[in-house]
Amino acid sequence: MTAALTLASRARENLVKTRDARDADCPDVRTTLLDAHERGVRPSEHAVRHLKGCDACRAHKRDLRRLSARLHALNPSLGLPLIAGVVKLLGGGSSKVAAGAAAAIAIAASGGVIVLESGVFSPGDPAPYQLGRLGGPRTPAPQIRRGDPLPAGATLVSKRVRVPAGAPTAGEHRSVTLSCPSGTKYYTMAFREQNPPALRLNPPPNGPIPGQSTDVRIEMTNAVLPRSYVATIAIVCRRPDAGGSVIPNARQAQAGERPGRVCAREEKVSRSPGAGFQTYAHRGQPVAIQRRDASGKWTRVVLDNGVGGWLRTSALCH
Repeated sequence: MTAALTLASRARENLVKTRDARDADCPDVRTTLLDAHERGVRPSEHAVRHLKGCDACRAHKRDLRRLSARLHALNPSLGLPLIAGVVKLLGGGSSKVAAGAAAAIAIAASGGVIVLESGVFSPGDPAPYQLGRLGGPRTPAPQIRRGDPLPAGATLVSKRVRVPAGAPTAGEHRSVTLSCPSGTKYYTMAFREQNPPALRLNPPPNGPIPGQSTDVRIEMTNAVLPRSYVATIAIVCRRPDAGGSVIPNARQAQAGERPGRVCAREEKVSRSPGAGFQTYAHRGQPVAIQRRDASGKWTRVVLDNGVGGWLRTSALCH
């Protein structure tokens, strides 16, 4: 009787494991397969179980082997990490992900970072992962979860990257650059919450300017890493409105105000002239000008995000 109960318990456990493996995300399983292939080890049991019920991932594993053989035949010195560049091309997936054989084998980032796949998701496309709120400060919006349609006007540009173990390429800083589609400008970051904290993903000092920048460079730690990591880095781009703002439902100049624009790269906005810091305004940001103080050195404005305050008159375009 005890043996029968043990067998039944094991059968239930295997059933749960098989179901969980079947429901696993193919991109995560394929990353596991790539990692195991590069290291020359057997994939995890979770990945193996998933393979038993997924024709696409089994084909993906076969393609990895074929590609490895072809690259070695072309040039035996080609390292296995270069295979990562064509993972998306071989693995299929969303038509929103662009890949090319020539670009795939190149390292499309600095410091040894390898781009596994690139994607551009347009308004209405399902979000590839949870993005949070993209409505802007003046437009309350619900959380955008994986599979939810991207809101009107929001284009997501993403790169899935592998950061190899060890030190970065000599003389280089680990980074990856994302570019907004034609006619759009950078709006905000949209990193995946599950990204490894060890990478310390951040824009560099004097980084991208909302509404102005089209190319956004994201830097990572330059520390020696004990193992390789995979991360998804993304930005949201928007088409500027007639006033030049990328903020949804941006505040426009009201009666008695006149439209203006910030010319300084970054400028403090204060509650009173020169005191009580509130926020920063950036180059090109539209403002509604209300009045100047008695000295003429300070101007009261309302930013396109609805925040009002004082900034130096010299920071405005004239």
